[in-house]
Amino acid sequence: MDLGLEGKKAVVTGGSAGIGKAIARSLAQEGADLAICARSAGPLEDAAQEIARETNRKILPIAADLTKTSDADDFIASAADGLGGIDILVNNAGAAAGGVLEYLSDEQWEDALQLKFFGYVRCTRAAIRI
Repeated sequence: MDLGLEGKKAVVTGGSAGIGKAIARSLAQEGADLAICARSAGPLEDAAQEIARETNRKILPIAADLTKTSDADDFIASAADGLGGIDILVNNAGAAAGGVLEYLSDEQWEDALQLKFFGYVRCTRAAIRI
């Protein structure tokens, strides 16, 4: 499939595993260079090397905790600097405590919202400035 992404610059949050890694791989297969982030540097670097090896695209692994505004801002700025801009932003990072609604604490809900909602807002806001 040709999505016309050759030479585009993409950013994928939560790109070290699961859906995020699959999105990153697909974008790279379509010709995009990209930056990926996750909290853990080891798995992030492994994913970047694997995708780069498979696709011959530039993949920048940048560790970031998107529950922190400064990390989100630094991730987006580093991605833009390393790639020469940003054409595509995929907000995918997400984790949450599992369980039954009635047993999840407010703190567990707040932690999930900090990453899944506010992390997306932080990254989008930083990317818009670029």
